[in-house]
Amino acid sequence: MRVLRRLFPWLLLLCGLAVILFFVFRQDTEAAYGTAVALCPGPDLYGYTCDSGTAFAYIDATTDTFLYQDDGVTTLDLPFPFTFYGTTYTQLQASSNGNLQFGSGNAFFGNACLNEGPAAGMGDMIAPFWDDLDLTSFGYLQYDVIGEAPDRIFVLEWDDVPVFGNPDDRVTFAVQLFEESQDILFLYEDVTLLNGNSGGSATIGIQSEAQGVALQFGCNQPVVANASRIRFTEPEEANRDLGLATLALPLTTSSPQTYAKGDIPDLIDQLNLQGGAALPAMHTRWLSQNPPLSARWQWLDLTGDGQDDLLLVRGSTAQYPF
Repeated sequence: MRVLRRLFPWLLLLCGLAVILFFVFRQDTEAAYGTAVALCPGPDLYGYTCDSGTAFAYIDATTDTFLYQDDGVTTLDLPFPFTFYGTTYTQLQASSNGNLQFGSGNAFFGNACLNEGPAAGMGDMIAPFWDDLDLTSFGYLQYDVIGEAPDRIFVLEWDDVPVFGNPDDRVTFAVQLFEESQDILFLYEDVTLLNGNSGGSATIGIQSEAQGVALQFGCNQPVVANASRIRFTEPEEANRDLGLATLALPLTTSSPQTYAKGDIPDLIDQLNLQGGAALPAMHTRWLSQNPPLSARWQWLDLTGDGQDDLLLVRGSTAQYPF
């Protein structure tokens, strides 16, 4: 008993020292994670970060998916398991509109920004260039597998794909998924568009709708250039609190989804989003299309209800008359 009494102060001192050392030298695991919705370079809440990825080469894919549709989706088997936001997948759904998804297969052409949260209905999505693209008559969606296990690379390439409504305005870009590191790489070979130049009408980033997480590089801004690269790095210590639940989303890959498309639906959508501020940008877009269209507008109370209505007149240009 006397021995215990003599040792007790020393035991108490050792316990106190252990507690102090724990708080001094412990790793702050939360420091590796950012907010649920983040902008590059991140990190986001899962731990993904993004950088320029300049050391990687562009790889031309050669296997045709035979997806020749506007607003179409096709399902592809992955050559190796790929973990994305904590969930491991063996298949993906590739959209004609410049993105790939895991489990959702949504062919929606109207890109949404990710800076306020994941795009609804797009599930777990990798979006190198989510825009309104059209594979009906021109371009290819191709894939390939490079290397040997465990260092394989899965390549998915949108090759010379036109923007909807302008077959002469085309883009070429790709996604690479890495087996060993589980990293994601966006590569841009030709994205100098007449309309929506260098990503000016596209969403670029990644998201998990099920987890409420997104990391955006750009949205409707000219943030990418020819020969540029963007790498999204799988964190060494990911936030494993994510990836524990998967949102059940409908898989719709049998046929392309149909939406109202064209200048007038686009104008209505943009007016609903931006109001009258959308008109100058739409005017520039109409002038840049082939053939170009001019536009003039005026706000008038046409019905006498005290509220202004939009009077919009579009027509040919002097250089390109109808």
